[in-house]
Amino acid sequence: VYMTQRGTEWGYSLFEVEVYSTSTAVTPTTALTGAPTAGPTAIPTSVPTATPTPKPTATPTSVPGTTPITTNSSNLALKKPSKASSVWEWNLGYDVAKAFDGDATTRWNSQSGTQFNNNQWISVDLGANTTYDRVVLKESYPRVTSFRIQSSQDDVNYTDIPGGLGTTIGDNKTIDFSPVVSRYVRLYMNTASNIPTINEMEVYAIARVCTPRPANMIGWWRGEGNAYDSISTNHGFMQSGVYTGPGKVGQGFIFPGGNDDQAITFPQAPTIYDISTELTLEAWVNPSTLNPATGRPASIISKGTYPHTGLRNYGLYMLQGGGLLLTSIDYNGTKTYNPITAIATPTGTSVLSVGKWSHVAGTIKWGPGGYMQIYVDGVLKVSQAISTRPNTDTTPITIGNEVGKYPFPSRLDEVGVYNRALSASEIQRIYNAQEAGKCL
Repeated sequence: VYMTQRGTEWGYSLFEVEVYSTSTAVTPTTALTGAPTAGPTAIPTSVPTATPTPKPTATPTSVPGTTPITTNSSNLALKKPSKASSVWEWNLGYDVAKAFDGDATTRWNSQSGTQFNNNQWISVDLGANTTYDRVVLKESYPRVTSFRIQSSQDDVNYTDIPGGLGTTIGDNKTIDFSPVVSRYVRLYMNTASNIPTINEMEVYAIARVCTPRPANMIGWWRGEGNAYDSISTNHGFMQSGVYTGPGKVGQGFIFPGGNDDQAITFPQAPTIYDISTELTLEAWVNPSTLNPATGRPASIISKGTYPHTGLRNYGLYMLQGGGLLLTSIDYNGTKTYNPITAIATPTGTSVLSVGKWSHVAGTIKWGPGGYMQIYVDGVLKVSQAISTRPNTDTTPITIGNEVGKYPFPSRLDEVGVYNRALSASEIQRIYNAQEAGKCL
């Protein structure tokens, strides 16, 4: 193989040179989606990552995006033994068993008196160690103002379930979290406006299967041991210690130091990312801190270069304190620094949690009647009408950093780009799939 001329400013790079004898039938290795399987321009099935070599990672027990995670969708707490911190003393019809009887017209009530407004709880014994990942609460008289879902192996020592904290409950509250294994489950009500009363507490192990991949996806980096693009051939390079490890769906990307050099970079800037009509950016994020040491926003995925010379298009970032920011650089007829259109979750409000996987999505529709929206865990957090036209250029995208400036601390997974603004229901389905992810 004699290379006579480079096609870009990048040096020559070959992944594999393979030689076969045609006298023996050879089954070729399956190429990545979008890559040809034969001929001199074939894309190989192995893409090296930047040094250092990624650390060893565990192999998932099932293939993400293909198989159910769990299989039991019945109410695991139905008519199981239960306890309560107190019971209303005036009527035995409000005992704790009413919260687990499957009848939303009956209810448990705590003892009367303002001293019983706060720090009340109800718990259920599932009978044995059981895997579950959803609790549904029903409260016909809204009184609870903060609560936590807890697990225990012995009914004595309880720990908070990550993702199980909340404020109000209301008629029907669903709390999803990563699978937990325990025998006992408790709803601990920290505060309430009056003595709390719960109609039903239900516990489920949801049968999760992959959700169909939404249309118009143009980039998908799953972090399954590499920075492959599972939609096209825009493969990335894990720079300066970025590696793969346990993620939300199988494996994901880990940025161990959060320093300015760590990123997933792309040597090419395909024009398909020069989007000027509609856009969605989405990913699972799990920050190790809500206040990165740099003191700046942390980039989840962005398109552009640093410094700010007009060569920036759009980006989704974590703000200091755990908020989210979605940006779009406006077109003003020049390639100088352009004005920015942006929306963010309310100042001082954290929508992310340390050590917890959250699904985040930003959608943009440019032009008359346009909008920008931010979703967290399938729920619309902020929306703003816009009418601007975006700046477009040939700068590359970057994951986990805006090159050399805004590093993301810790873990990202299932990073996706679409040239369409996904609907609320599509984003909700991605979140609901949880560990099963999007179908391949």
